[in-house]
Amino acid sequence: MSPREVELALKKQRLQFQSAALRARLGQQAHTLQAPFAAVDRVRAGYGWLRDRPYIWVGAAVALAVMRPRAAWRWLKRGFIWWQGAQRLRGWVERAAPLYLAAQQPSDDGRPAPISVQALIAQFTRL
Repeated sequence: MSPREVELALKKQRLQFQSAALRARLGQQAHTLQAPFAAVDRVRAGYGWLRDRPYIWVGAAVALAVMRPRAAWRWLKRGFIWWQGAQRLRGWVERAAPLYLAAQQPSDDGRPAPISVQALIAQFTRL
């Protein structure tokens, strides 16, 4: 083998070791997120179940309207306000996630890079 091929083989091996270490670290760090992700999965499954059964929504709306029209109107307004809040929160998360992920990139010494205050202010003033 030529010196260039040996150098490339060693570089490939170093990168493979580094990749294995990064995968192991990711596995350790992701373990702490298992419970929150499981809760989100349960909520999404419940939403999917309700979405597939529109007669439940219609039945609940009819029951509210028959029992108390004012209460139905109040619940409708509350639901609309919650929906708007969820849409805003979703937009904020979609805008902030790239900034958060960029801040988690390790610096030269291996520690996560500090989040720039100016970057945070710039990101959230656009919200």
